[in-house]
Amino acid sequence: VKCLNFKFFFFVSTSSADLSEMLLAGTKESHTKTEISPLGRDFYRGIVKKDVLKVSLQTLYFIYSAMEDELERNKDHPYLAPIYFPTELYRREALAQDLQYFYGADWESLISPSAATKLWVKRIREVGKKDPGMLLAHCYVRYIGDLSGGHLLNNVAKKVLKLPATGEGLKFYTFEGITSQKGFKQLYRSKLNEVDLEMETKVSIVEEAFSLPAIFLHCFDRPQKNLNLLQLDDMKYADWPIAAFFAGELATVATSVHKML
Repeated sequence: VKCLNFKFFFFVSTSSADLSEMLLAGTKESHTKTEISPLGRDFYRGIVKKDVLKVSLQTLYFIYSAMEDELERNKDHPYLAPIYFPTELYRREALAQDLQYFYGADWESLISPSAATKLWVKRIREVGKKDPGMLLAHCYVRYIGDLSGGHLLNNVAKKVLKLPATGEGLKFYTFEGITSQKGFKQLYRSKLNEVDLEMETKVSIVEEAFSLPAIFLHCFDRPQKNLNLLQLDDMKYADWPIAAFFAGELATVATSVHKML
């Protein structure tokens, strides 16, 4: 079994490892790098620019549209059926409402995906058709990530941008079908752990998820000073999983757990 990073190799040393714990460990470093990026630091300092929020919502609309299309197409797949929660999680409609608020009735003709966003969407479509189990990585990173951070971002953006108290422009961050975020995340993780997967497949899913939090920043196509997570010009787009795009950040370790032990 190959291992992406020494920091979570102990999770894959036994076939009883929980996928949710592997994903948590495998994406921790990438989440941290995202949080300390200039964009991430701005959010935590209460600095929110409307144009950045609008580009973010555009990017998320294209990503979630592709992801939810593929989830619908594969909702009966044994790997995906346990985590199929359209009422609680689906975000496309909420994002459409937010985009209409910011861009008006013709919003669909006014938005377009960046080059990096197109590649992310292409990857989602590809795994949806050829290897649906890899959608677990995308669903975990996006749904659990946005559910976890959405409350904070919603409050900061609403205050700084003086958006309506009724929620217009920030519907994306409101999961109306979920009464307890903590309880639902526990449920979601338990459902992930119920999926019957070989260890090799689990590691592949974690590899797929590894750098998704960080590459989201580059879907903006706006170079940021001191942001050294990825260099778009150096990215080898054909070499998915996306973790392979980490220039200088991805651990070069790709050996077996048995050898490490």
